[in-house]
Amino acid sequence: MNNKIIFGEMTFYPGNGFEKFDPQEYDSIFGSYLKLPKI
Repeated sequence: MNNKIIFGEMTFYPGNGFEKFDPQEYDSIFGSYLKLPKI
C-alpha cells in the first residue's frame, strides 16, 4: 500500500497465539523486548 510494508501480525512464539507460555513468565519477558511506536 503506497510503497509501505504493513504487518498484520508478528508471532514470536509457536502456537499461533493460542498456546500458553511455559513457563508463564516468558510471556512478559518476550513482550518486554518489543518497543512499538504509538500510532
